[in-house]
Amino acid sequence: MLLDQSGGVSAGDLSGLAIDTDKDWGGYELTNVGKDGVRVPSSVDLTIEDWEGGRLPDNWTFNDVFSVQSSVVDSGNYSLKSDATGGSFEIATLMSGQRIERGDSATIPTYLAGVDAGINLYLSEGTESRYENTYRVEIREDAIRMSVFSDSEEGGPTDSFAETFGEWVDVDIELSETTVVATAIDSSGTELGSVSVSDSRFNPDTIFIETYSSGGSPMYIGEIETVRRTREYLTDTQYGPVELGGEVVRPKGALDAGPHEAVVSDTKVHAYLRTDDALAPGDDVSLVEWDAGYGKRTLKANADGEGGLYGLRRPRAARLTERLMWEFETLADVPNWSSASSGGNYTFSVTGRPRRLHAEHDGTGSGVFGAIFASALTTHESLGPFRITFSNVSYSANGSGKAIIGISNEDPTTRLDTSGTGMLAELGGGAAYSTLDNGNVTSTPTTWDWSTTHDISIEYDGSEVRYLKDGVPLVTHDHAVPTDYRPIIQLQDGSDGNAETLEVGEVIVEEL
Repeated sequence: MLLDQSGGVSAGDLSGLAIDTDKDWGGYELTNVGKDGVRVPSSVDLTIEDWEGGRLPDNWTFNDVFSVQSSVVDSGNYSLKSDATGGSFEIATLMSGQRIERGDSATIPTYLAGVDAGINLYLSEGTESRYENTYRVEIREDAIRMSVFSDSEEGGPTDSFAETFGEWVDVDIELSETTVVATAIDSSGTELGSVSVSDSRFNPDTIFIETYSSGGSPMYIGEIETVRRTREYLTDTQYGPVELGGEVVRPKGALDAGPHEAVVSDTKVHAYLRTDDALAPGDDVSLVEWDAGYGKRTLKANADGEGGLYGLRRPRAARLTERLMWEFETLADVPNWSSASSGGNYTFSVTGRPRRLHAEHDGTGSGVFGAIFASALTTHESLGPFRITFSNVSYSANGSGKAIIGISNEDPTTRLDTSGTGMLAELGGGAAYSTLDNGNVTSTPTTWDWSTTHDISIEYDGSEVRYLKDGVPLVTHDHAVPTDYRPIIQLQDGSDGNAETLEVGEVIVEEL
């Protein structure tokens, strides 16, 4: 439930309030971001331990064989060294400070000086025991293995690889709500091996580092980092009271985090913020809306010099862009995006950092269609003249298949370039820019060089559609057809044996 006043309000005016229960967003964060403003990122990089104090840190406990040294380092000036020998297990335990949690992607650099050495990493619920409520990742010179401990060891998978020692190997650990994935990556960035378990029973928050060496080869641990989604980070660290729901980031110098009252319309926002380091009139403040199911949106705002702030809501197109983002663990987690196919073997996912939409077809089947598509509509009636950009697009194919990127009102598992109404860029075989009105096609051939990625843009003003490649206008078609368009990324397989891969970095909607 949010407070709303039609037409917006001026600073300090809270009269004539009405209750509006039909908003699709709720809650605020307030952050003083300085004169230039800073866009709130989708994730934050947190350092659990960098060893840069040059000595054993006080928030860990160590056996006597551990030291902090500067001779063998991965990044920075120092790393942790273990001189364990004789096959004994030596332990270092994180007791306090920055912790890990579900949803994190942690990186622990490891270095084994010889084949006789090994490192075990325990992600545990609490510091009492590394053998209870724990996920153990074992890194050896030729394998990575994972075990699960509840009251006792339950075993787990192993992935072997070529013998690798005398160099840094990153152990990347992703802790989703339902799975734990550990991957060993060598110093060149090549994946050596990966193991995973499906398990959601424990909520690990600490790290045990266990080292052993039968022949005296030393072992090293580099800077331990974790990536945390911004929403979880803010919730866990700097939230304050708010009456409208959601979480609030405490601004610099704020006595309380507000907004305790806010007035919202389609164009303006006003809220109260008390500070002991008063912002001058016009100072930039970042106002972030929590959107139920869609993450968050940043609004430009300014201090009013009287302990409050005022600002304009972001344009509808900018808010729509936020709904088309996919900084999530899996495609299934991404709001507003779905995938489907009419046959054949398609793979749809999000991949990389930052995340990219990934569609792939293995070549089985003939005349089949698979797509990733959004439920969020991009219509001239809602946005006015607009541009939609599919950025950083890559495409590869080994046959006569085709990929299509654009907006359409057609079923995404049917052939988009011959049916329905849409504005499309056709990649691969028969490359063209095509505008469709109920199946009637206006098409202009084009060519693509897929040795590099491209930004593909479509501009529409209600009567004319313009197609752009890498920001350069290339083709214009007349098109005055109001309908409910939605973004679609489709792979077509014209004949059996054609394998294709299509990736998209972002989908950005802008008002013209």
